[in-house]
Amino acid sequence: MDLKTLSRLSTATLYLWPFVLVAVIALLRRHRLKRHLAFWVLGYLVCAGVQSLVRSVGYTVSWTHYIGVVPQDQILVALVNASLSVISLAAIVSIAPVLWLSRACSQESSAE
Repeated sequence: MDLKTLSRLSTATLYLWPFVLVAVIALLRRHRLKRHLAFWVLGYLVCAGVQSLVRSVGYTVSWTHYIGVVPQDQILVALVNASLSVISLAAIVSIAPVLWLSRACSQESSAE
């Protein structure tokens, strides 16, 4: 794959993983959720916020150990390492807040 394709794939993954995490938790708790739309919107925003915090910390793990001759190869390796690092840590850290949100969206409102 070329650099432009992998860059687009990395960007798409960074935006789509919150939907996957929220979908998995929504499926697990589908019978208990009372406010589905609120859970989906707030769940995505929680994941995006955690991802933003992780990205600002600058956490990076070397997932690939390829040293290319061409500078584009080095840029590609840095892009893949940064994207995988952000996604993996943000997904792990986002599980607890999204689970809490699913419990909050499952409770009956006391104002009703």
